[in-house]
Amino acid sequence: YWEIVGESDREIIKSIAAYRADNGEVLWKQSEPEMASLVPLSLCAGGGKVFYLDRENLHCLSAETGKRQWSVPFPTEGSFLRNYAPTVVLHEDAILCLATDRLAAFATGDGRLLWKKDQGYLGFGSPGDLFVVNGLVWTFPGKAGIRYAAKDRVMGAKGQEFAAFD
Repeated sequence: YWEIVGESDREIIKSIAAYRADNGEVLWKQSEPEMASLVPLSLCAGGGKVFYLDRENLHCLSAETGKRQWSVPFPTEGSFLRNYAPTVVLHEDAILCLATDRLAAFATGDGRLLWKKDQGYLGFGSPGDLFVVNGLVWTFPGKAGIRYAAKDRVMGAKGQEFAAFD
């Protein structure tokens, strides 16, 4: 249960693949070297794109062909236990990445950084909470007390905040 996936010399073979829903035919498969450090729970897709994290970057692939569209730096440090990993959420034209030390929003079209906050979050024995509701990005800043905070999805401006027990 507590197997740690960290830096290792052993070869790990991981892939991302797309299949036809109607007959199971493989459309494409990516098995590039950085897949060995594919971050657990980071895969998401929408709007004709596929997104994932490795230990160094956020990557975007074409959902149709599997070809790389762009990659941008978003290093993820430390070992990932089965109960923790960064949180990645796709919402409209923004891809949001939440790690223990920061939260960032990137444009899905070109990977441009929309905004970043140098405070991250994680759950208790789980990835950090990250939701988008009515255009606001909601997180639970566990390190800063029991308050929920929201940021504008595109601009990163402070939105709303309230105590968990209000």
